Amino acid sequence: MLGRVRKLFAAGFIAGVLGFQAWVIAPGTPGGWYWPFLDYPMYSRSVLPETPYRERRLALVPLSSEGLPGDTLRLAAEQMGFYSFTLRALAETIRRPALEHPDADEAQAREARIRIARTAGETLGLDRLEVILEEQTFQIARDGLVSRDPPWLPVDSWVAGPETLTAPEDPTP
Repeated sequence: MLGRVRKLFAAGFIAGVLGFQAWVIAPGTPGGWYWPFLDYPMYSRSVLPETPYRERRLALVPLSSEGLPGDTLRLAAEQMGFYSFTLRALAETIRRPALEHPDADEAQAREARIRIARTAGETLGLDRLEVILEEQTFQIARDGLVSRDPPWLPVDSWVAGPETLTAPEDPTP
């Protein structure tokens, strides 16, 4: 009888731990932002030898009403109000080459720029800012060696003002 109770307790405990873990990683729960995505580049996409691997980040330059730049801010995605995989996807939308529908791709890139500027502006309390998309390219050699600490290069930039950073009013009452 005691052995059966121990087995039931152990099985219940294991089921509880697994259930709690499923709840934690499920979409829509407080911790479920990372499932089914892992915030680790090795698992998000395979990289073959001699293929460049690119990391992207944002630099924000607050602008005064006269257009004078302030100090450049280089913050982690979470500090700007993004999950890192969301910011990575938006940056990829901006940087991907126009394929079959260049107008649609440009419209998506414009929407991604607006979303980045609006979210970063709201999170940091900025009315006007310059957003600079920087890229760091790693080269993975056949022997597995990776170039260490390549420079961050600006690949795109845009200025966002009050017209971009404020959400449009809903015309319906």
